[in-house]
Amino acid sequence: IWTGNNLARSSFAHTGNFAVELGREPNLQSRISQTIDNPPTGKRYRLCFQARENIPANQANQAGYVLTSTLIFLDGQDRELDGTNLRMISGEIPRHRYQRFCLTTAPAPPATRRILTRITFAPLTSNKAMVKIDDMTVNAF
Repeated sequence: IWTGNNLARSSFAHTGNFAVELGREPNLQSRISQTIDNPPTGKRYRLCFQARENIPANQANQAGYVLTSTLIFLDGQDRELDGTNLRMISGEIPRHRYQRFCLTTAPAPPATRRILTRITFAPLTSNKAMVKIDDMTVNAF
């Protein structure tokens, strides 16, 4: 189950019918997250997703945000054991097409009982952009 805030459903999907748009209100923080229970330990994980910036044409010079994707290993008391993140700023995400982004972790610690995946949209002053996310996957290898 995905949870989040300041989201909108978008019909501009990479695949399928819909994508999620972070920053429905572009000046407020937004996030989408999901937990995975009882993941195999000792394996590395790869979090991948497609992202595309959305901004009104008459405000194209007013994109200013940080998008951070995170994968965190948690123990049985939801304490952080390890994890990694990928941080991108406006200008690194294309406006007119989707682009695939991935992050890869170190092996999951033996005490791992849950994985938290999260993408956070943090607007800067006077931001007018939003970011569409689609096709998010988490794979162990």
